[in-house]
Amino acid sequence: MSRRPTTEASPTRTDRRLIVVAGLSLAVVAVGVAVVAGTTLLGGSATEGAAERSAPPSATPEHTSESTSSPTASETPSQSTSATPNASETASSSAGTAATGERAPAVSELVDDGWVDTVSERVGIPRRALSAYAGAALDLAERIPGCALSWNTLAGIGYVESRHGTLGGGAIGGDGITRPTLIGIALDGTASRAVADTDRGRLDGDAAWDRAIGPMQFTPESWERYGTDGSGDGLADPQNIDDAAVSAGEYLCAAGGELGTVDNWVRAVAAYNDASDYNAKVVAAADHYATAAG
Repeated sequence: MSRRPTTEASPTRTDRRLIVVAGLSLAVVAVGVAVVAGTTLLGGSATEGAAERSAPPSATPEHTSESTSSPTASETPSQSTSATPNASETASSSAGTAATGERAPAVSELVDDGWVDTVSERVGIPRRALSAYAGAALDLAERIPGCALSWNTLAGIGYVESRHGTLGGGAIGGDGITRPTLIGIALDGTASRAVADTDRGRLDGDAAWDRAIGPMQFTPESWERYGTDGSGDGLADPQNIDDAAVSAGEYLCAAGGELGTVDNWVRAVAAYNDASDYNAKVVAAADHYATAAG
């Protein structure tokens, strides 16, 4: 049965609380990698299903009531509300809404440093990646309040896709950039549905076939549509975790609408990657982080 982490109603700006989940413990398969000239080439489960990550419908996600009926316990992991990201007191604007002439804060700056320090140590997510996931969820809770996206959903996807940017011995720097650059396998029909090049190799370095890119493994076509500046530098870079986390959230909200229901959450994750076991892997990772966060 497909599952999803459960989320509560979107918080107000002064509270900014996001629900986390607890429960399942499912195995995650290994991912093959190779490092070539400063670029980590991903293989195996990290890019499985990437070809099927087509753009979701263009309908605007719902911004209506956030209090939907809760799924039954048999359909979803149990809830946990003990570890919720706190908004930083120094970053009062959401990403992309800074006053004219001022740099918009990076989404990672929206999260309280103390919360990041504590939860990063507990769950084992690199601090830089965690601040991006939590900040993206806070930003989207304000800009798309009807979506109800939780930080641990983004963290679950980030783990499954690239181990939070660490595959192949890489890491996410203080500037949010993943080094070495993360590039997926060629979507040439050998291990996935064939996807001919859509960006002339501008993002993935391949002018023949598309490849998934960055720590959240977007295809170039999807990045062109959903790539968002989450770092406040005016650019949307798929190798930047702030940009990638916000963009992944935008994608999930567009694909699923209100993610507080089982069907919508499952539909959103399937749109991101419809490999048969992808949902289970994301739920397992998200549940693990919620449980470890306490």
